[in-house]
Amino acid sequence: MKRGAAGLIFALCIPCIQGFAYFTPGKPTLVRPHCRRISSYRQRLPMPSQSWDLYTKSSESLSSLHTFFQLRHAGLQRFQSAKDEGVELEAEAAKPRGDERLAGLYNVSLSEKEQNQVFFSGAIFELSLGLVSFIFAWLLSLDLSKGFDTSLSSIGLGFAWSLPLLAMSSLLQTLDLEPIKEIQALTEAFARKLFSGRPDYQLILFCICAGFGEELLFRGVLQQKLAESAGLIPAISLTSVAFGAAHFLTPTYFLLSFIGSIFFGVVLIQSNGNLLVPIIAHAVYDYVAVRLTLKQINEK
Repeated sequence: MKRGAAGLIFALCIPCIQGFAYFTPGKPTLVRPHCRRISSYRQRLPMPSQSWDLYTKSSESLSSLHTFFQLRHAGLQRFQSAKDEGVELEAEAAKPRGDERLAGLYNVSLSEKEQNQVFFSGAIFELSLGLVSFIFAWLLSLDLSKGFDTSLSSIGLGFAWSLPLLAMSSLLQTLDLEPIKEIQALTEAFARKLFSGRPDYQLILFCICAGFGEELLFRGVLQQKLAESAGLIPAISLTSVAFGAAHFLTPTYFLLSFIGSIFFGVVLIQSNGNLLVPIIAHAVYDYVAVRLTLKQINEK
């Protein structure tokens, strides 16, 4: 019963996360409208002030997280619309201040405070995937603690395994292909809204949270559990489909995420189940990719 419930919740987790932003119509929900609504309700409903404060903070956090997902995923619809209208993506991305039409793909204006809220909500969400993974592991009788060898050699392997992915990413960016340009334009627009102007330690923090949360969930729980019942190759394949679905921006991005997930799955096997290795490889790759994207934005 315990395992069945965990499996059902886990199966619903990915499409719920994706649909949270992708199928929400209209402009991303920001914090201020929620606060005004809460203030109105607060005057009419008799509740302890501590309860209202908790509700307000929770509402703000959900609103910020909602904006994060819409920037990350739901912008695809506006992107496709702009493309259909004949927007020259490369020319728009190359503009010095570069956010007239391209920023319009993400039809949202964030103040500095809202930008910080969205950024840290995204980081906390990524970190929470790791914490949720431990709950799933307990429900599914998996022992994740065996998968953490913190020796210097494991840390070095994590950095080393990031290099093939970085090399593949650099090679793809040299190709003059429209699907790759679409991904670059979306990535730059997202980075401009969320990462631009941030100190390195915040970028490192975000990438560590992403590597930790996603690798624990997909490699530590999903791949490990599927390997027990279906075998190693089906487990890596099905996990990669789920990973690609969770990172869907375009069909090409799904394919690249699918391949990247297979790579991380193989890394886990090659490291004898040491989860720290793919976690570090994932975090290092994300950080370098973000820094290179920001460098490209600044050069334009």
